[in-house]
Amino acid sequence: MSAEWLSDAVLYEIYPQSFADSDGDGVGDLRGVIDRLDHLSWLGVDTIWFNPCFASPFVDAGYDVADYLRIAPRYGTNADMVELVDKARERGIRVLLDLVVGHTSVEHPWFQAELAADGPHPDGDRYVWCLEPPYRDTSADLPGTAAWVPSPGPRPGYYLKNFYDAQPALNFGWAALPADEPWRDAVDAPGPRRNAAALKDILDFWLRRGVAGFRVDMAFSLVKDDPDKAATVALWRETRAWLDATHPDAALIPEGREQAAPRVPRRLLPRDPRRAREPVRQRLRGHPALAGAARTVLRRLGCGQHRGVPGPNPAYNRRHQRGKYGDRRRLRLRGAGPAVTRALP
Repeated sequence: MSAEWLSDAVLYEIYPQSFADSDGDGVGDLRGVIDRLDHLSWLGVDTIWFNPCFASPFVDAGYDVADYLRIAPRYGTNADMVELVDKARERGIRVLLDLVVGHTSVEHPWFQAELAADGPHPDGDRYVWCLEPPYRDTSADLPGTAAWVPSPGPRPGYYLKNFYDAQPALNFGWAALPADEPWRDAVDAPGPRRNAAALKDILDFWLRRGVAGFRVDMAFSLVKDDPDKAATVALWRETRAWLDATHPDAALIPEGREQAAPRVPRRLLPRDPRRAREPVRQRLRGHPALAGAARTVLRRLGCGQHRGVPGPNPAYNRRHQRGKYGDRRRLRLRGAGPAVTRALP
């Protein structure tokens, strides 16, 4: 990956709807984030990760995108996002957007066009359609498992969904092509190639407006029936090669787990409220990679003996034992643990 800056980035995740409301309508917005950039800078944050903020009917909290090239009106405008990116950059803060590329909303123009058609698009379908879906027992399926939905429009047959019925799966092809399921497209078929090209167009649109990269939702599920993920990895390698030639500093952070990627030990995640009060140095003991990230955070916050993390900090321990977090430094240190774990690429 060319985005070397990500290796020690301190990420702050923002769900725009609940972060800060600038106009009193009860919904958070980009202007509210702009107004608080100094707060994030003060915390030592150098990268903001936005949860989905593109135009959407919000059936699934914005994970059902109706337009990849437009900010959701409830959050503001494209111009607001550009202003936010510019003002964040002035403070040394990069901006990552959440990209939901495995499916769209049923309100997306791509889906509406195919729904209104009487058959396959001459240039290849962007979605997965069939006249009769294959029968299988779905009673044990986990949420998010692809399933078939009867067409609600003129087009006959069924479409494949990912989560809700309102989230039709985009067609990036299938790794396996059994003869009795002719509706499956190969990864190099026209429909999947249209979507691969559209993916690059979306990335290019926002990268040209200054964003630093994307966290990619369901990144390892794009190619269907791909148990070893070889075809999916090939798709992302193609995309990364294109990025290296056009936007070499851009970051792509996949949702999912890679064998080669370090895991954050479960016991380090402060989900148990008893562990949330445990000193940061104890949660990081024995984990040099995390300790290095901690030193970066603590150095920027000006807290304690960052050169010795994990290590003793008697002043902090006394405050911790008393349970007093009355001043800014104590509050900042107390929040360093979650900040460090979220900073891992």
